[in-house]
Amino acid sequence: MSKKFIAVFILTVLVLSTVVIGGSTLPKSRVAAENLNVDEHHLISATGIGTIQAIPDIAYVSFGIQIENRDASAAMEEMSLQANAIINALKERKVKEEDIKTTGLSLVPVYRWDKETGKSILDYYRASESFRVKCTVNNAGAILTCAGESGANIIHGISFDISNREELKLEAIKKAMDNAKAQAEISLDGTRYVVTGIKTISIGSIFDQTRGIDMAFAEKGAENIEIPVEGGMLTIRATVQVIYTFD
Repeated sequence: MSKKFIAVFILTVLVLSTVVIGGSTLPKSRVAAENLNVDEHHLISATGIGTIQAIPDIAYVSFGIQIENRDASAAMEEMSLQANAIINALKERKVKEEDIKTTGLSLVPVYRWDKETGKSILDYYRASESFRVKCTVNNAGAILTCAGESGANIIHGISFDISNREELKLEAIKKAMDNAKAQAEISLDGTRYVVTGIKTISIGSIFDQTRGIDMAFAEKGAENIEIPVEGGMLTIRATVQVIYTFD
């Protein structure tokens, strides 16, 4: 073998060794990073909150009748008569039949303790029926008065709602998205980066704060009292979690 051939062979081996060694000196993370889209690294997360307040236009008035009698049939009959009187009075006030809903009906035996016998004995029966009436907020006070005058001796309370609830929920989500984007942009303020897009969006729970009034009266003390009712404000709050890309 000639000296010239041996020299060429050694040179070739050295060159190949240099390439392999040079390649192995590159960290794997660097190689992987060079193969990724830059946007995959430039991510920023923001939680946006959107709040909408609105004046309620719907009221739900809840009330009931409670009758006590030693005879179960008599208790139910008296309760039925008063219930019909209330329903008829409400209809005379132009309340639609579909807006009057029975929410409860019961007949319960009530016992008392007899000291002489050392036992519980039947004292009387309690018959009750509960209603919920849908009306405008402005008409809620008149409905309460009408119910009391017609025989209702228990008022459970009033709750409020709004007819365009779904529309307001969407508006709250939109405000939450605007809030999230503003947070992302202000976080990048003063840098060379700007928000370029959205990677993911997650809509959180929508907090729907309805307002209610607990009330109670019994017997005949609430008749002929015009009760003022104010709906106040309803609050709808939405949250979103957004991951933005920036470059």
